[in-house]
Amino acid sequence: RPPRHNKSTEAQAREFSASVSCVLLEIIASIELSRRSASASITRDPASYVEEQKHTMQPSTVEKQSYATLLLASLTLLIVIPTLVVAVVTFVRVNSKDCPLAGATTIQLDTPVPTAPNTPEPSEGDDGHGEPTGDHAAAHWGYSGDIAPDMWGELSPDWSTCSTGRQQSPIDIVSANVKDPSAAETDINRAAFQNVGELAPNAFSYKCNVVHNGHSIKVDGSQEFFSKNRVWYKLLQFHFHTPSEHTIDGKYFDAEIHFVHQSATGEYLVIGVMVTGGESTPEFLREVMEKMPEEEDLEGSEVTVNHAQLLEAILGDEASAPFYTYPGSFTTPPCTERVTWIVLQNGIEISLEHITKMKSAQGANVRPVQPVNDRVLLFKPAAAAPAAAPAA
Repeated sequence: RPPRHNKSTEAQAREFSASVSCVLLEIIASIELSRRSASASITRDPASYVEEQKHTMQPSTVEKQSYATLLLASLTLLIVIPTLVVAVVTFVRVNSKDCPLAGATTIQLDTPVPTAPNTPEPSEGDDGHGEPTGDHAAAHWGYSGDIAPDMWGELSPDWSTCSTGRQQSPIDIVSANVKDPSAAETDINRAAFQNVGELAPNAFSYKCNVVHNGHSIKVDGSQEFFSKNRVWYKLLQFHFHTPSEHTIDGKYFDAEIHFVHQSATGEYLVIGVMVTGGESTPEFLREVMEKMPEEEDLEGSEVTVNHAQLLEAILGDEASAPFYTYPGSFTTPPCTERVTWIVLQNGIEISLEHITKMKSAQGANVRPVQPVNDRVLLFKPAAAAPAAAPAA
């Protein structure tokens, strides 16, 4: 309930400011007066002062008074300043509706830091490319009928970017149209990935939860980080699309995995990995495939995922992985743009049995490819592994 005021906010502010100024001036004047008194006593009779110090090696009476005054003033400052700070904050909260401090909330460690200029704004309730939550969950969306991808922009005012955006994903990557990146573009190698478990191993380093959110099989992010051009991004989650959403020279793959990352300033980066059906599933995904829910299940099951094993499967004998990169968006509502995409040229294999199981669980959850418009696509080739040293 707003407090009652007999005076205007401006008048209260002036009175408060004047009171604070008076207190500070009195403290400063007291300190200055003590300093002058001590100085004056020495100036009046410097010889006797020096003689007194030689014999007693103790501070003079005036000095003792001066020290006491300074100590009292210091203690007063220590009490007054925190009190003033609390008073100012309280005054602002009560009387200024437009002040940023009014109603400010504490940022928890696991809460994304507010976005910096020119970075994508995380949509309210969006968990980072996968399944909108909160207010976004009120508008149902899907991949067919009246809630199909071409209708997403009309299902909610917050999703208009799905229809109007000019940097939408996925796209068809035409290899003949890609450009060479600058030398500063990062390499995707072992140094670009870091798992907290490798620095300080613990029981939770690689623990994740695999769920079925109604649209895709999704795995919580473990303590894994990815570095691009000296900026570190934390893995939020990864999920699956069947078949692939991106195409390369018009070709679809059996599935695509999206590893969704976010930097400390709120920038999103998604790594896309193409999947082809094969004889076996890599070790790092085996438990995920075995425990993935076959119908919607938000509780899911705990799994262990070691992303270093994924990197080993992608790199093979190469020192770095070839990849495409371009500015895009989330491929699900609200279709947030200014997302950095990295699509690896080298994919992985998952057993046909597991791909069939995944398709049965989540169906065809693919957004059609979007126009490239005036975007520039870059391609960073692989760096060959260093040659082995000749035998002695």
